Amino acid sequence: MDDIDFSDPAALMRRQRKILERIQKHQAKTNFDPLRILRSKVVTWMVILCHGGKFVVQVYENDNMIFNKTESKYVCRGKQGGRQLNADRHKKISSMGSDMRRENEKLLQLYIISDLEEVKAHIVKSSVIFLHAPGFNKNLLIQASKHLQKCAHKVRSIEYKSSKANFQEAKDLVDKILNVSIYFKE
Repeated sequence: MDDIDFSDPAALMRRQRKILERIQKHQAKTNFDPLRILRSKVVTWMVILCHGGKFVVQVYENDNMIFNKTESKYVCRGKQGGRQLNADRHKKISSMGSDMRRENEKLLQLYIISDLEEVKAHIVKSSVIFLHAPGFNKNLLIQASKHLQKCAHKVRSIEYKSSKANFQEAKDLVDKILNVSIYFKE
């Protein structure tokens, strides 16, 4: 495209029209596939969800899932909500339930480390890693796995409203990642 004066609204509109004309010209072809270029460059990719004591890692080659692992531990305080670690920041209460949740936090961290160790070859091979791990979970994942630390440039944090990190939530997220909608205004 020509040199565009980005301070001139009319020049920007002409540029946008040219772009839309090119898209419509390509759309007129019978084999219009907006993800063709993306699919040719991104072969292996991953989705990692960690939220509320639940953990999911899925590895995909193109659109096919080749690996799936889920872990779940009781770490959230029942009617109070939130994790035991967050409650311990304010005051230390010792009860059978809180001791069990603290132990489960440690177990969950060990499981996550071993699961990430299991997929280390896929982490290195992946073109992009989609990660949804709010708050403490993100630090846990990045610091726990030296392979994920080395490939931090591939990690794309995504905001995704999820109540639990389980297989179905991960599949829903993948569906949203893979679906592309292009709208043309007449």
